[in-house]
Amino acid sequence: MNRTAFFRLLTLALALAVGAAFAGDAFAKKKKKKKKKKKNEPAQITEPPQVETISDQLGDYTWGMSPDEVIVVASEEIKTEYAYKASQLNDTIKEDKLYQKRDKALK
Repeated sequence: MNRTAFFRLLTLALALAVGAAFAGDAFAKKKKKKKKKKKNEPAQITEPPQVETISDQLGDYTWGMSPDEVIVVASEEIKTEYAYKASQLNDTIKEDKLYQKRDKALK
């Protein structure tokens, strides 16, 4: 290996070493800047709201119902709605289509 090739190789090795040293500091600083943010947890509500407008809007639903109870009440509302619509129809084919729509809504 001649002298110029040796100095080129030495210069390249020094440049890579210095670059790696500075890159290591830059990555370390980025890691230090990242902080985990705490999520705001909602407050637990133990009592139902005492506003009359809310209780009027709830209808058949009550505060603190389980998801299964809500599904039962909603399915009853859907059934009564479609029963009224079916009573207005005179054609059995249209009634059947209406019942199929009801069954899709209940799923």
